[in-house]
Amino acid sequence: MKTKISYNEILKVTAVFGGVQFITTIVGIVRVKFISIFLGASGLGLYGILMNILNLIYNISNLGINNSSIQYISSETNFKKIVSKIFTVRKLILLTSLIALFLCFFLSEKISYFAFETNSYSQNIKLLSIAALFITLENGELSILQAQRKIKKLANIRIFNFIFSL
Repeated sequence: MKTKISYNEILKVTAVFGGVQFITTIVGIVRVKFISIFLGASGLGLYGILMNILNLIYNISNLGINNSSIQYISSETNFKKIVSKIFTVRKLILLTSLIALFLCFFLSEKISYFAFETNSYSQNIKLLSIAALFITLENGELSILQAQRKIKKLANIRIFNFIFSL
């Protein structure tokens, strides 16, 4: 009987995340369409390069903490230990967020020259450092929610974020 309940839970979670992924894809298509209409082909190319830089900074600064924190928190059953582990993970997430901010901000000229062969985009990359900070914080908090199995909150936050980012 317990197996049947776990299969139902897995099916529900899969359906929720599938719906979130569908909405995310639709919002992404609409975003790219708006960018191509308002900024043209060169603006869309610039957007793509800047998003790739942002993803690279995030992946470098993340250090895999989001994935490992899910297992680290969810393996505990004692409430006090869970709270302690969440506090520890939040400190690490804050540290990696600051690393992302400083990496992107202080290496902006080098990143600009590497990506565009000119330093003229360094101000844009410095602005990306703020986005790198918040994306790292957001993904860390989402991993904490996932570790606590708060699936509906997690899905609602992801949908809201993607619609808001549009």
